[in-house]
Amino acid sequence: MSARRPGKGAVRLLKDLVKLPLLDRSSCSPLEVRRIWNEFHAEQDMSLGRIVEPARLRLITERAVRCPMFMIPIWRKGNFFCLVSQFHANWFLVTTLESFQTNGDNARPAMMVTLYDELCVTKDAGLVRGDVIWAVTKREAERVTDLLLHYYSSAEYNVVRDFNERPSTFDVNKFVRENLPTT
Repeated sequence: MSARRPGKGAVRLLKDLVKLPLLDRSSCSPLEVRRIWNEFHAEQDMSLGRIVEPARLRLITERAVRCPMFMIPIWRKGNFFCLVSQFHANWFLVTTLESFQTNGDNARPAMMVTLYDELCVTKDAGLVRGDVIWAVTKREAERVTDLLLHYYSSAEYNVVRDFNERPSTFDVNKFVRENLPTT
């Protein structure tokens, strides 16, 4: 999967999304940065925002560099399909398993999850943005983003590690069952 610049499906720099100098100024508190980021994304139809602690953002990035691939099942109308994520630099490209199997690295991204560390030191905020491109709804993209953040930053990282380093031990059916919707 390839990330393009600029346009739809392209990796977006934080300075292209927000007025970074205004957020980074000394009079803007960490709490205010969080409020602005959350309010900005609440109004977006095809993008979402999350805020994580800087240490968690670093852990996610370090682990994603070591184990760049993962799979997320998406449930829709009693069935599921799988998305595959691949990490590059500071973003996850996510596509459908079918597209990945057919097109490999040329698969069209269904969504992107970008990790921004620009405000980690000054505002104690790791910013995360998910951008929907096709194939998933915003709600599904929120789930994908939350699961990627969870699996790459929790004790369940061993599942990601198995998927990357020991694929023969990764039980796809068990993983899908464990990720059944609870509602």
